[in-house]
Amino acid sequence: MNYYMGFLGFGADILLYPFKIGVCYYVYLQIKHKGNENHAIISSVIKYIMIADALELFVSVTAVETKGLVFAILLLLFCLKAYLDYYLFLILCKSEPAKKMWTILNSSIVIFVALVSITNRIMYVVYILLLIRFLMANSIVKRTEGSIPFIKKNAVIVKLSNVSVSHKSRYYIWGAVGILAVCFLCLRYSKATGKYELVSDDGSIVVHSAMDYFVEDNYGIDRFCITNRMPDWTGFSRYWWGFIDEQSGNVTQAQYSNAPCFDESGIAWDYDGHFIDTKGNVVIDVSSLVMNRRAPRTTIINDFLDVAWESEDFLRVFKWISIRTFHKDVNPSYGHDHFYVEWQGQSVYEGNVMNLENVWGLGHYDKDIYFINNVAAFYSEKDGAYGLINDKGEVIIKPSIYRIDISKKAELIYVTLKGKGYLNIVNYDGVFLLDRTKDWYLKEYDDDTRTAWYTHDFSADGDVVISYDGQVIEE
Repeated sequence: MNYYMGFLGFGADILLYPFKIGVCYYVYLQIKHKGNENHAIISSVIKYIMIADALELFVSVTAVETKGLVFAILLLLFCLKAYLDYYLFLILCKSEPAKKMWTILNSSIVIFVALVSITNRIMYVVYILLLIRFLMANSIVKRTEGSIPFIKKNAVIVKLSNVSVSHKSRYYIWGAVGILAVCFLCLRYSKATGKYELVSDDGSIVVHSAMDYFVEDNYGIDRFCITNRMPDWTGFSRYWWGFIDEQSGNVTQAQYSNAPCFDESGIAWDYDGHFIDTKGNVVIDVSSLVMNRRAPRTTIINDFLDVAWESEDFLRVFKWISIRTFHKDVNPSYGHDHFYVEWQGQSVYEGNVMNLENVWGLGHYDKDIYFINNVAAFYSEKDGAYGLINDKGEVIIKPSIYRIDISKKAELIYVTLKGKGYLNIVNYDGVFLLDRTKDWYLKEYDDDTRTAWYTHDFSADGDVVISYDGQVIEE
């Protein structure tokens, strides 16, 4: 559901962890001191689920990218929790037929998930099996009614449940965990001094950088960076970027998560909800909606589902699900009288506000520019769609589109709506000019009168006439 609707952002996803841990801890306390060996096994399973969730929460909060060590840890924890969850309900089944059905059901889900890359139609089978699993798990809990059935022992789980640790040893264990966590946090959040000395062209400025060269642009801005103390392959490595304005000699210290990309007007997106000038001063505060992120585990699931739904033939049959590309990287394409861009879904750290030259790479403009007629486009990680902001930083179109088509001769933005994939027209005030429940097409246009006719049905009346300056003339 979150893949299609994008309702679960980073903050909401993170809050689910303490909620689940709290519920598990409550159940754990209820059965921990029952004195029955069966209860001890169940409490051990719940305890290890809580530990796995706590570790996953820690990794999710501190991760920068979902790759390398971060990806491996999250995947391993997911598999571990999946097995513990399967085993927990297995031992609650009261009959052997129920145990066999539970095992077959879970095994089928794993098998069908592995086959998803062959044909995406299998995803529907996976969804149905997951629903059946949810209903069966609820039935198992209701049938238990506080009476724990005889448990067929799992050797590993039994050994773990019988592990006895003295209070003194627990202090040592928690102390070691605390020391490791502090060391990790120091490496993750501390800034390492760049090992290279870079000198400005006139020799008056010297900065330390993690790279042995400046990243230059067309406007006399030399950018440099430093990193934290984590290796790049871990997924915990982070860069901070600063820059030198060659003309003024101003140095802005490394503080941005990526290299600021300035446009012709002298502003740059700072990857943290602001536009800045060449002195590092904030000139536009942007709505926090633009900065909504998705959690690392959401990224993993989205990437998997992208693979599952990548068959174009299937999407032509079911147009209502033609939203495959709003999570994927796609290339700019050109039209005859205008151009459209299915821009890649950048994360907030990579630059999710579009610079028409440096990000889109389009040749229709002779200069880098963020705002066209006071409007700029942005990508929302959380929603998996694009929206529009004005030059005051206000959102004028919430993330609801996955293709943007900017006219070269009219103040109109052609958009493809997320969801059913309907085409529509937006003016530079952010107003949808056509009925969003219908799919619209350009019927004809007249450059002399600067008007265009749009229809949702070529065989019937119902044209809408729109002027090139974004006003509806006739319906």
